[in-house]
This record gives sequence, C-alpha cells and structure tokens, in this order.
Amino acid sequence: MSTYRGRGPAAIRSPVEDGRAAPRPASRRLARWLVLLAFGVVVLIWLADESSMLVLLVVSPGIDFRHSWNGASLVAAGHSPYDWLAENRRPEVGDFQYPPLLALLLVPLTWFLDFPTARLVWFGFGVFCILAGLIATWRTTGLGLHGTGRRALALCLPLLPASTWALGNGQLSPELFLLIAWIYAAVAGRRAAVAGLLAAVGAYLKSFPGLLLGYFLLRRQWRGFVAAASGGLLLVALSLLVLGWEPHWTYLTRVVPAQRIWIGGPFNVSLAGFVARLFSNNGYTTPLIDADTVAPALLALSLALLVGASAYAVWRAGAASERIAYALCVVVMLLASPINGRYNLLIAALPLAVAAAAVPASRPGLWAWLVAAAVLIGLPTEFYDLWPVRYVLGTAFPVESLSALPWRTGWGILLASGSLFGLLLLAALLFRLCLAQRDPRP
Repeated sequence: MSTYRGRGPAAIRSPVEDGRAAPRPASRRLARWLVLLAFGVVVLIWLADESSMLVLLVVSPGIDFRHSWNGASLVAAGHSPYDWLAENRRPEVGDFQYPPLLALLLVPLTWFLDFPTARLVWFGFGVFCILAGLIATWRTTGLGLHGTGRRALALCLPLLPASTWALGNGQLSPELFLLIAWIYAAVAGRRAAVAGLLAAVGAYLKSFPGLLLGYFLLRRQWRGFVAAASGGLLLVALSLLVLGWEPHWTYLTRVVPAQRIWIGGPFNVSLAGFVARLFSNNGYTTPLIDADTVAPALLALSLALLVGASAYAVWRAGAASERIAYALCVVVMLLASPINGRYNLLIAALPLAVAAAAVPASRPGLWAWLVAAAVLIGLPTEFYDLWPVRYVLGTAFPVESLSALPWRTGWGILLASGSLFGLLLLAALLFRLCLAQRDPRP
C-alpha cells in the first residue's frame, strides 16, 4: 500500500517510502560526467607528458634544487650565494637566483649531507608538504571524501604534471603550497597575526607570495599586515646579520634584472610571460608582432585590469566570502608574478578546492565553468615535452629551431597557453563568487 507525505489531494508520494530509490538529479549527473571527462583528459596528457612521468621522480638530477644547494654551499664556505655574477655572464643551470633566505636555511644540510642524499631528503620533504597542504586545505574548507570532496579531488588531478615536475626537479613549489594552505587555515581561524607571519616567510623564500599582503590591506586585517611587515623585517635583519648587506643589494640590483631572460619561456604561466611570447623578441618564440615598445604598455594595462577588478571583489566580498576572497588573491598572485613556472600550478589546488566547496551541485553551469578551468590548467605549456611529439619532431622529422615550432610561432602561441587561460577562468569564477555576497559598503 502506497504511503503519502502531507495531507489532502496535493500530497506528494515519496519514492523512498514507496520502496524505490530517489532518482539522481540531472544537475548532479552532469557534474559527475564533467568531472569524469576531466579525469580522462588529464590522465591521457599526464601519460604522454615526459616531464611528468613518475620515472622523473626517480631519475631526475634535481636541476632546480641544485641552484639552492649551490647557493647554500657558497654561504657555508663564507662566500656570497651570487658569486656566479663575478663571471659576467647570463644565469645558467646551477646558479642560485632566489632571495638569500633559502640558501641560509639550507646551510645546515651542507654540513653532513652530500648533494645526492640532500636531493632525496628534499624530495621526501616536498611530498610531505604537498600532502600536508592538501590536508590543511580540505580540513579548512570542510570538504570530506564524499560528494563534493570527491569532485574537488578530481578537479585537482590536472595538477599532477605540475606536481611531479616540481618534485622531480626539486622546486620550492610544494613548500610554498603548504605555506599558502597554512595561511588560508589561519585566515579562516581568525588568526591574522599567524597568517601575516607565514606570508612574510613565503615572500622571503620567493618574492611573488609577497602579493598576498594586499589581501590583508583590502580586508582591513591590520594585525595580519603588521605581522607580515614585522616578520619580513626580522627575516631581513637575520640574513643581514649572517650574510651582510652586499648579497641583498646584489640580489635586488643584479640578480632580479638578470632573470628577465626567463620571462618569455614557455614554462612561464603568467601574464608577463604570455605578453612577452606574443609581442616581444624573447629568444623562445617567434612573436605575433615584434613590438618591444608596445609590450610593456599591454602588460601594464592587463595587470591593471586584473588586479583592479580582483581588488574590488576582495574589498567588497562579504564576511561569508572571506575564504573565497583569499583564494582569488592566490590566483591573482600566480597570474601577476613576472615569472610563474608551470611547477607553481600545484598551488592552484587551494583555489580549486575553495571554489568546489562554494559552488553548489545544483548549479551545473558553474560546475562546468570550474571543470573547464581545471582541465585548462592541466594542459601542457610545451607540446615538445609530450613524448609522441618529441619522437616525431626530434627523431623522425627533426626541426632546426624550437622557436619555429607551430605552438611557438604567431597565433600558434595560444595553443600552448591553456594553463594561463585556465587560471583566468578560475579567477573569473572566484570573482563572481566573491561578489555574490557583498559587504554593504558604498
């Protein structure tokens, strides 16, 4: 006998009470298939991407970690970490090019470890940082391992190539991801001073996390801003005490300008890299238009639009959108950095998770937007890294110049800019979510 809920002729029969399972809403089915599609695409790309195969984690010499190790070894021997500048040449593989703090922190390891052993230790620490960063993000966001949590994990799968590249080459990205996840947890827990101190550490390890200080200003979290400024000054004082003034001045006046040669590289997933590849003679691509005088103006305009719109959204976001505002700042940090290597894309796991927690399953349009952003972020920045392409162009039909490849020439540059477009799409989604609940400020 059928059971009815409610009273009167308008009562609606419950499928559960009638012995039948309730049908899955069409919106949830669509979201599930979109995530499965993203999973299939990223697995195919990951398997074909030589730079992100699991074997890289074992056989890679840790090229980027060697930079840091060489800098620490020079400091341990009583030299400047930037002694390579005395040779009056461009920076090369193995030259330390980061702020002095990283070299200073690694000095104790040089006392009792050789490079191969230190490389394995650094690799293990990187794996720990990624896992700890994901756990901190999931706990703070409130995602579990069911429903939305599973979908959010699937959205992070396109970040596997960037993660394995960072681990294989010994980049600092896993450590920065953990710091940014801890800052997020501190912001959510109303511990502004802790968040500010962590931001200071991140900014002194690599300069681009310093853009997160704008979050404290825009949200009027003065304790966080003061803690970040004070922590930064203390770290500078510490490294000045140990290294002296000269290495710091050398970094600002000689190392930073020397890094400009990397801006046009295909690995640089930032607005500066995109503009350089399209409109300037950079040594990596054949630009659409060789307009070195116009490129800085185009970059300044695009940065002004991105930073201005995002600053407005962060400023106007309501208290319920506090975490979304922070996630937007993280994406803008990646886009606005002069050099944002592909390996840093694993940091996008945080804004992807925050967006997944904020977008309801009943909004398939927004979920499609989010899935598209995740898949684009996972696309390769250099198709020559895909082993089938490398075989064809490197062995079967070798090319004379990499800058003449189709995705490095003219409009073809757009083909290898999927990661940048994915970050822009994610920023646009977070911008919309930020303004969904505005503060009543004029």
